[in-house]
Amino acid sequence: MDAGVTDETLMCRYRDGDAASFDVLYDRHKDSLYRFFVRQCSATPVAKELFQDVWLGLIHSRAQYEPTAQFSTYLYRLAKNRLIDHYRKMGRRKALAELTNADISEVPGDESAQPDVRVIGEQLGDRIAAGIDALPEAQRCVFLMYQESDMSIDDIASVMQVNRETIKSRLRYAIAKLRRYCQEESDDS
Repeated sequence: MDAGVTDETLMCRYRDGDAASFDVLYDRHKDSLYRFFVRQCSATPVAKELFQDVWLGLIHSRAQYEPTAQFSTYLYRLAKNRLIDHYRKMGRRKALAELTNADISEVPGDESAQPDVRVIGEQLGDRIAAGIDALPEAQRCVFLMYQESDMSIDDIASVMQVNRETIKSRLRYAIAKLRRYCQEESDDS
């Protein structure tokens, strides 16, 4: 399938019965969506379940799809809503406990790095993951959407259903907190 075909076109084709278009969409977005869930939930089985639920939801609702925004906006809105449903089902206290114990060991990544570079990267990755876990939920969600997808600030605002300035503010605070956290961690080393 042509690599130049937009996600929105692929989703419309899938909606209209072209199953191969779904495969292309899945391949394009599976890793970033999975990383989003793994970094939001500590339990990998929970992240996998939510990940699968979003794709199943997309399959079941394909007939209603209308390209009113970027496909990634649509996909991450489904993801955000599924995550909220999960938190409601769990209860707030249990969800917050889960969010503070993230395990990113199964997050897909680049395994081609040299061993010494990989060790340094893992240490930095651990500090960043801990910093992400320490972010308030709204900032963490915005930061992860920004990092894990090709969504713009406006797209994230649409997913989160808040204004653009709120998203910019949350992202700015998240980045500042992560920088401080990583700096404090490296100063302690």
